[in-house]
Amino acid sequence: MFVGHYTFSWLAKVWAPEIPIWVLLIAVQLVDIAWVTFLFLHIEEVRLEPGITRTSSLNLIYMPYTHSLLGAIMWSVLGGIWYRYFSGYRGGNKAAIIVGLAILTHWFEDLVVHRKGDPKHGFGLWNLAPAYSLITELTCILSTTLYYLYNTDPQPHKITGKRFWSDWGPTIYLVDMVLTEAVVTLIEPPSELLFRFSFIFLTAQAVYVGICMDSVRDVKVK
Repeated sequence: MFVGHYTFSWLAKVWAPEIPIWVLLIAVQLVDIAWVTFLFLHIEEVRLEPGITRTSSLNLIYMPYTHSLLGAIMWSVLGGIWYRYFSGYRGGNKAAIIVGLAILTHWFEDLVVHRKGDPKHGFGLWNLAPAYSLITELTCILSTTLYYLYNTDPQPHKITGKRFWSDWGPTIYLVDMVLTEAVVTLIEPPSELLFRFSFIFLTAQAVYVGICMDSVRDVKVK
């Protein structure tokens, strides 16, 4: 799963607008960010085996520190503690809990797609045709982004110098999510190293576009 992980970010931004969107966008991908870091450090292991599932060639061999439930809970607790006591951002305990939950959602979303034979188990959506994963993830991210857009408005005091993102931000973000998911689901990386770097690039651009879209918007006052 990739773009589907961003689902909770946009819900949380409406529920707790004091949390910076960059925190939420990184929180939901923190488990995978740590995973790719551990792959570079040879702490965890993955191999590309075309045909291992119908949707993904990832053979998730060893990843106890990031993708086990205990590991995900650990990252969640650390993220909540960081936000509450070290980040300097507003929101107190409520915001810290939401940040922690954002991190934890990653494990439950992966549970849907990972194959049953993976070290940390799953329901096996990847065993079905790629269209199932594509539709599932796009339905999740597009619906929650639209929920965010419905509950926010562009703010005149934020638009100065950012008219482009005020006018085109939502369209660019939605198109970006569709294209990113299509790339992730339909194009197999030729090597594990290229997979790692493509993850870094796709994550960075998704976070950047999300930040730009949110930078001119505020949650509606009810």
